[in-house]
Amino acid sequence: LACLTRAGIAGVSQPVSRSHIQLADLEAFCQGDGDCADWRSGREREGEQEGATPTSLLQTRLSISLRTVASSGNVTIAAMARPLDWVHVPKTGSSLINILMHLPGMCPFISETATMDGPCFKEFLQSFPPGDFCPGSFQLQAHRFLGDHSGIGTTYEAYTKGHGVIMLRQPEQRLLSGYYYEQHSWPAWYYGRMAANAREYAEVLSGCAVRMLTRDASPIQEGGPPDLAPRSACGWPEPPTAVGVQIARQRLQEGF
Repeated sequence: LACLTRAGIAGVSQPVSRSHIQLADLEAFCQGDGDCADWRSGREREGEQEGATPTSLLQTRLSISLRTVASSGNVTIAAMARPLDWVHVPKTGSSLINILMHLPGMCPFISETATMDGPCFKEFLQSFPPGDFCPGSFQLQAHRFLGDHSGIGTTYEAYTKGHGVIMLRQPEQRLLSGYYYEQHSWPAWYYGRMAANAREYAEVLSGCAVRMLTRDASPIQEGGPPDLAPRSACGWPEPPTAVGVQIARQRLQEGF
């Protein structure tokens, strides 16, 4: 998995079959949202495999292999570490939620065919609230919602240590992905504008994971004007320090 993420894989896509009822439910909560219009059945996706790109085929093989491991019944680490605290670094794979939710014992009330796909992350959580479908399995107290991009600076000891889950991606690939995804996490509230180019974006946003592992984002600072990016640990303009890097490394080693 680490090698594949270093190759630039942003996440995994789950090509599974869905019943007509489940697909109708998914289409219902995505109705009217152009970004969510690509929810399709596994049969339709399978028909596309002949013309699929190497990257999409790699994603498919990765998702199948991970699902095989998850369904084997041999995965006990997740059960022992419950409640899991998912530290979601932006542009490292929102679809990791599919793997976490389908690990044995994590979400007993969710259908095996329920998966999040593409940009429908929040809509998926609205249809399958983790607190209801996965009781006791995820740490939600320190987050606005499961899979948000909250930093764990002051909550690490209380909630994350020994329960942390994180996906890391090759930094340059992650930065480029964020830049081309509407300059994700860019601190426009601070600069009063968007980044002039990819280089400026990368210079400011480098060290995102370190910031998230060592800093918080105040709830008061979340949101902001609708035309400016929300303030976050990842997008905080102050660069990571050498001390912060050491703390982040220590936390990765002992808490995840």
